[in-house]
Amino acid sequence: MRFILILILILSSCTLTTKKRTTQEVFSTEKIHWYQYYQIIKISKNNYNNFINLIEQKSIEIKKVHVDSSYVYFKISHYDYHNLKQENLSIETVQDFPFIWWDNDLTLRKNSLKTMIEGYKDYESITKIIFFLKEKYPQWIRIKELGKSYNNKSIYLVHLTNHQNNNPYKIPVYFNALHHGNELLTIEYILDMIFLLLGESNIDINQLNSLQQNSLKAIPLQEREVILNNLDIFIIPVVNPDGLDNFWYKSIHKGRKNYRNVDLNRNYPIYWNSSSLEASSSLVESYKFRGFSPGSEKEVQYIINFLKNDSCNFAISYHTYANKILIPYTIEHLWNPIPDRALYFAKKILQNSFSYRAKNYELARKLYAVDGTDQDWIYNRTGCIAYIVEGSMNLPEYSVAKYSIIGLRPIWYNLLKIALEEPRIELEFFDNKNQPIKPDITINNYYIFEKESFSFYKNRWIFYLGPNKKLDITIKYKNIEKNLQWECLDICREKIYLTNI
Repeated sequence: MRFILILILILSSCTLTTKKRTTQEVFSTEKIHWYQYYQIIKISKNNYNNFINLIEQKSIEIKKVHVDSSYVYFKISHYDYHNLKQENLSIETVQDFPFIWWDNDLTLRKNSLKTMIEGYKDYESITKIIFFLKEKYPQWIRIKELGKSYNNKSIYLVHLTNHQNNNPYKIPVYFNALHHGNELLTIEYILDMIFLLLGESNIDINQLNSLQQNSLKAIPLQEREVILNNLDIFIIPVVNPDGLDNFWYKSIHKGRKNYRNVDLNRNYPIYWNSSSLEASSSLVESYKFRGFSPGSEKEVQYIINFLKNDSCNFAISYHTYANKILIPYTIEHLWNPIPDRALYFAKKILQNSFSYRAKNYELARKLYAVDGTDQDWIYNRTGCIAYIVEGSMNLPEYSVAKYSIIGLRPIWYNLLKIALEEPRIELEFFDNKNQPIKPDITINNYYIFEKESFSFYKNRWIFYLGPNKKLDITIKYKNIEKNLQWECLDICREKIYLTNI
């Protein structure tokens, strides 16, 4: 009997030690907000000495973050705060403060690039990083100023590609972050992609859990060269610099909107003010104030002008923290084209991503009623297949945020692979003088309901076929009309001459 019990114990022990664990089992969290870690308290200067004595007696760690004429402000963990509340001492929590009080190490991090990347970043930090990378990698990075914000901050466009390669068939893809200036984690997704595509990493993955074997740790040189030789990657790291500045240095409640208190992602000229009371608001004080007119804001105008000139084939607009990929259309009552290419590619983009929360990333059309979004405008007016990616966390401790950054890597990586490899048709049109032209194109076997239009990129009309491997189009230019058909299982390129002869 004793032998049987010992054998059972040995077998059960072996089962426990050899059980396979997924990455999700290794680490997961629902502690995804900054306010779940620390809070800010204020102590009257009259009680300051008593408070400090009590802190020393209890060996509690606190950080002084601000002083004014009446109070001293401290950052303190929730655990220690609840311990202090048991004492007969007047302690008040602060409901509104600049985020620099919570992340009060930012100033020290700015001393070097190495420390700067190890935490959340303000406008100055982000600007220093992208210009440092431009100087270090001039072959790969160019930076253009699209314009100035209302508070005179530059809105930059980063162009990531092999600028020494004259490949005429590059595919444009577009990424942006920080429509809402309080969503600091969105810029981390952008910077992480840039670093990896340059052969570096701003995250030491080995410092995280040792069982991250499924994570995308690096991109091999040969693959990086293929990506940068064949894609034009356009990036706006900070759409809303004024909101970002407000969040860091004025108030945690002011970062979402821009300088004029407009939610930029309700200001795009597509079903702006759609009459849904839940979708947006005409009230300036509302967190979803849509602006004064469609596309009224400078930041939105810069993006519209850029995309009208350069277009894109795929796009991601980063937000936090719903743990979802939003497929156009997010605006209610709009009908997606048939076949639904956005849904088709979204299923591929989702693969291998990790949220490190109880639920993994999911596909959805919307989170709530909304109108005037960049995603829907891009999809409708340029033909670019655009997604909103709602990252898995908000602003946790940066050590935890790294899991969200790493878990999201497959999403942008899959998008780049799709742009490179998925079957598509690329057409160039010329008139009888051999000059490039841009005719009107109607897709006969792609049924649209919202008057979608399809832009050209550098005189090329590019159409990703998705689930439908055939294309039937009608081309009109002046008094010329042609019907053309293709069946394409790879990448099909053709030059078409529209003449009366």
